[in-house]
Amino acid sequence: MNILLIEDDPCFGRLIKEWSERHGHTVTWIVGVKAVNGKAAVGMSPKGAYQNYTFAGKTTATWFWNPEDVTVDLSKFDLAFVDGQPEKGSLLGPEIVSLIGEIIHCMGVSSFASINDKMVSAGAIYVITKPDLLVVIVGEMPISKMDFTDPALQAEMAEFAKDHFRDGALLEKFEAALHA
Repeated sequence: MNILLIEDDPCFGRLIKEWSERHGHTVTWIVGVKAVNGKAAVGMSPKGAYQNYTFAGKTTATWFWNPEDVTVDLSKFDLAFVDGQPEKGSLLGPEIVSLIGEIIHCMGVSSFASINDKMVSAGAIYVITKPDLLVVIVGEMPISKMDFTDPALQAEMAEFAKDHFRDGALLEKFEAALHA
């Protein structure tokens, strides 16, 4: 299956891409969609780098995007994972789903149920929260078996989990798998 991944979180994007590829799918990853014209979309490439960021005396490695515009032929994809709130400068998830949903089956992926509800109203065939999808990925393919050994990336993944998990037990399971 050819999958279009529209996700601006570097950790979550890498997780979905790796997980999907391990299941035999081909994944094209963009961090947002600026416009749709027929069966073509102007997407934003996932180019960026970790940079040290200091706030309140604490320095951490944080990902900063530096996306370039890319043209994506929507007709070559079978499914799109659509983030509810992609990179700044992008259309929002519900807008993306309403524009591409007749060309590609869309699955909404957001941390917020209200945004997922809007994506269903816009035509998404399925929605899932990011924490629920992370539990599926972690339960099926332990992160320790994945190639995420970079300490800066592990720190970013842990920060992502703290931001998105509202259930303490799920956060503990995720962190245990991350550091296994």
